[in-house]
Amino acid sequence: MNPEYGESIVAAILAHEIAHIFIFFHGIEFDTRSGEKKRFQEQMTDLSTIALGLGKIYMHGNTFQAIRGNHEIYGSLGYPKNPQINYAQKLVELIL
Repeated sequence: MNPEYGESIVAAILAHEIAHIFIFFHGIEFDTRSGEKKRFQEQMTDLSTIALGLGKIYMHGNTFQAIRGNHEIYGSLGYPKNPQINYAQKLVELIL
C-alpha cells in the first residue's frame, strides 16, 4: 500500500476486502449473463460492503486525493460512484 494514500482509503479497501472474505466463506455467487463477470462481481462486492454495515467506512475513503511527487491525484475506488454509494447506504439504513 502506498503510504501517500490516507488512512480513509486504506480503511475503504479493507472494508471491500472483508466483504470478499464474507462472500467467499458463505459461498455466495453473483451470476450474470454479461460478458463482464469480473466487473459485475466487483460491483456486487462493493454493494455487499455497504450491506455488511461497512458502508460509511467505504464511503469515506471512496473518493480520494493524493500527492505523488509534485502532482495531485484524484480518483475513486471501486465501480459505484458517490451518489450510488450514498443511495445504497441510505437504503441499508432504512432497512436496519
